[in-house]
Amino acid sequence: MWSNTLVSAGRKWQVVPDGTGGAIFAWNGYKTYRKGLHDDYLYIQRIAPDGTRLWGDEGRLIVASSPFRQITEEEIARGIKGTSTRSRPTYEGQHYIVTDGAGGVIVLWEEDTGNEDDRVYAQRLDGKGNYVWPDMDGAGKTLWARQVFSEESPPNSPVKYLADGKGGIIITYNLQNDSVPRRVMALRLDADGSPSWGEEGIPVFNLPNINYQSIVATFSDGSGRIIVLAVLGKGGLSGDMVYGQRLNINGNRLWGGGIRIDR
Repeated sequence: MWSNTLVSAGRKWQVVPDGTGGAIFAWNGYKTYRKGLHDDYLYIQRIAPDGTRLWGDEGRLIVASSPFRQITEEEIARGIKGTSTRSRPTYEGQHYIVTDGAGGVIVLWEEDTGNEDDRVYAQRLDGKGNYVWPDMDGAGKTLWARQVFSEESPPNSPVKYLADGKGGIIITYNLQNDSVPRRVMALRLDADGSPSWGEEGIPVFNLPNINYQSIVATFSDGSGRIIVLAVLGKGGLSGDMVYGQRLNINGNRLWGGGIRIDR
């Protein structure tokens, strides 16, 4: 039914329904810098039911990577390898989208820091493609996106994203640091982009003698709540039990500390 098609040399295509019979697409429209290297550009486009591009001919550019450049003589002298580099943190083609249920979309992307932990940013676009979620830095300056995780509590893979049915998003992830065992967390950004379950979110499971948790899947139960499946274990390195938990929109656990499924 759509005679117009999106054309891009990019990759990482994603699509979600817009709730009106159309769809919202996200893609990395990268441009080659030289063989094996490319500059990355995250675009979003909304297509109406009749195939009309609603957010301009090329869509909305959400974020671009830092451009590659030649390594300088000074950098070579400092021991930097290769012939080209780019500044970090920077977007490198990893992104995710979920519908906001009102004709818009929530887009998340990762920025590589050069270390083990990447940063994750989020922005909501309304049905007209306008930004909805500003954020503030430490000096009170308005930014154009929200950093999802704090520098002190970066997530461990995998990270799962799910629309909350009320214009926001629920993010489930593994968290591990020196003070506590690896555990599954759930974080909700509401329709305004506020972390309604706290900056880190909430522990999904509350069970004694469990020292390992890892997400398997997160999905909606069809009634405004979510179900989280995870592998749990008493040892600190791996798990051998499958547990489930159901959370409501307020972040309350509905299945106690969690229920075991694989028995």
